[in-house]
Amino acid sequence: MPSSLDSVVKASEISVTSILAEIEVMGNELKKIEHNGSQITQHPKMLKETGLRLKQEVETFLGEYCARLNVLDSRAQEMSNTYSKLLTKFGEKVGTDSEDFFATISQFLIQFNKVVQEKLSSVSRPSSAVLKYQSQDCNAQKKETSNKSKSLQKALTIDVIETDRVLGEGSATAQSRKNTITPRSTALKRKSKKLEPKADYLEKKSSDGKWAKRYFDLEQGKLHYFTSKGQGYRQTINIRGAPVRLLEIDRRVIELVSETRTYHLRAKTSASTEEWLKALQNHSQL
Repeated sequence: MPSSLDSVVKASEISVTSILAEIEVMGNELKKIEHNGSQITQHPKMLKETGLRLKQEVETFLGEYCARLNVLDSRAQEMSNTYSKLLTKFGEKVGTDSEDFFATISQFLIQFNKVVQEKLSSVSRPSSAVLKYQSQDCNAQKKETSNKSKSLQKALTIDVIETDRVLGEGSATAQSRKNTITPRSTALKRKSKKLEPKADYLEKKSSDGKWAKRYFDLEQGKLHYFTSKGQGYRQTINIRGAPVRLLEIDRRVIELVSETRTYHLRAKTSASTEEWLKALQNHSQL
């Protein structure tokens, strides 16, 4: 039920006539309080300071209460006028009690909402006939899938049998050919490539850009270098697969890019540089 109609249901518990009557009673009670207060404050004993304070408090209370009652009475009269227009619009008799009027409308709304919910529920829930049809359709699809699976399995079985037959014939032919071929008496053996070692002094550029003289020993894809020949700390560089080239900016410098870092080497002469370049490139291809 829309929230805007909830007030109609609540209105069935309220009587406009009763509200107006209650306001009238409250107005009469207020007049009594005002009269009694006036009598008390005019008593000789109330002319003292205590009596004057009480009189002031009573007058303040009466003023606030009267103002609130006037607002309530104004809203009640407005409600009564609106209800009278509503009765006229619905063709009801003037003076019909609001409890009876709104109770009738409330019962209609409750029943209407119930029917709507039942209709919506029946639409969202498939009928027994629909469920039966869906079940039959599902079973038919399962049966069709099963038949296709059996047909496919049968076809695969035939293919496998045919393949085995062909392979069997091929194997016999291959065996026959194999028997007619004389096997080679010796097998080819791959000879491992072995390069000549090379050793000499070269200059190596350090990380700070300075050149230092080191002794290098190249053998089978590995480049060892020492502080001096046969002495000092030995380090080994695996140059297999490492790019080796001459620098464009200085053709005397060999650049070797290993897995860990890039090295720059320099020989005494151009001829020696070319020799080392070829040797390093050959060893890098091992």
